[in-house]
Amino acid sequence: GTSFGGFLAALALTEPDSPFQAGACLNAAFDLDLWLRQPLPWESRHQRSIRRTLLRGDSRPDPQSMRVDPRQIHQPVWLGHALDDTQVLPEQSERFARSLKRLDRPVEQVLWPSGGHTLGTPEDQAQCWDQAERFLKRQVTP
Repeated sequence: GTSFGGFLAALALTEPDSPFQAGACLNAAFDLDLWLRQPLPWESRHQRSIRRTLLRGDSRPDPQSMRVDPRQIHQPVWLGHALDDTQVLPEQSERFARSLKRLDRPVEQVLWPSGGHTLGTPEDQAQCWDQAERFLKRQVTP
C-alpha cells in the first residue's frame, strides 16, 4: 500500500491471524499521531482540516491505535520512500525500518532521492512498484 494504504498494509501484518506472508509499504506513515503533529512543508486544506479535527481533544483516538507496533510484525516488509516527500516525511519509514532491524525482523528499505509523495512520473512509479513486486515474489510462497 502507499501512504495511508501503507499504514494499513503494515497494520494488517500485526494481526495474529494475518493471512499475509509479506508486506510492501510505499511513502507510508507508520505513526499517525506523529504525522498529525509534524509540521509539513506543504499541506492541503483537507489535511489541515483532518489535523485540526483529530488533534482537537475529546474525540481524539488513542495514540496507540494510530501506530503500527513493529514488535507485532514477523513477516518480511519492503519499505520504499522518496526523500523529497513533503506529505509523509521519510523519517517515518527510516524510523520504522530501524525498529524492525533492531527486532531482527526481515526488512528491505529503498530510498529514492526524488519523486515526492506521488513518486514522480508514471515510469518512475512503475519502477518503484516493480521493486516491490520483485520483493514480494521472493518472499511469498504460492
